[in-house]
Amino acid sequence: MLLNSQHQLIEYREMFFGSIDSATVYPREMLKVVLEVNAVAVFFAHNHPSGSSEPSEADKRIT
Repeated sequence: MLLNSQHQLIEYREMFFGSIDSATVYPREMLKVVLEVNAVAVFFAHNHPSGSSEPSEADKRIT
C-alpha cells in the first residue's frame, strides 16, 4: 500500500508472486514503485501459506 503525506492510499499494488513455499522479493523493485508514485509512507505485507505466523529466516533477512 502506497500512501501520501496524509496517509491516504495512493495505490495498492501486488508486487511479487511465488510458489507454495517461497517468493523472490527484490527491494530495488519495491523502491522503484515507491519513488514512481511519490509515496511518503508504505505498508508491506505477505502471507504464510503454511499457516504459521512465525517469521522465517528469509523474512528476517529481507526486513
